[in-house]
Amino acid sequence: MQEFFARLGRHSPFASFEEAYKGLVFTLEAVEDELTGIENNPDNWRVDGRLYPPQRDHWSLEDGYPRVTRMRAKGHYIFIATNGAIEIWDKRNEVLVLSKAGLDGRKVWDP
Repeated sequence: MQEFFARLGRHSPFASFEEAYKGLVFTLEAVEDELTGIENNPDNWRVDGRLYPPQRDHWSLEDGYPRVTRMRAKGHYIFIATNGAIEIWDKRNEVLVLSKAGLDGRKVWDP
């Protein structure tokens, strides 16, 4: 996970929700391909030990923040704003592990 967070943090800022989600998926898949050797087969997500990006059935708009989508993953909450900003929180200890501004310089909760 640390390598994923590091690479995503170093990625150039994203300009939109779509870019941010695609960047998250690309980065996660690259890290998993390089470091685990486990085949990318989302049908086996429960048993193969590989990490997969959150799917649409685990997305919801954040109450009170119509430009922010909340995604639930196994151990994290991922928030992506329409401007491409991303935050990732560890669900177990409620620690912010990544905060990345969008291309416009605004973070997820900025007005």
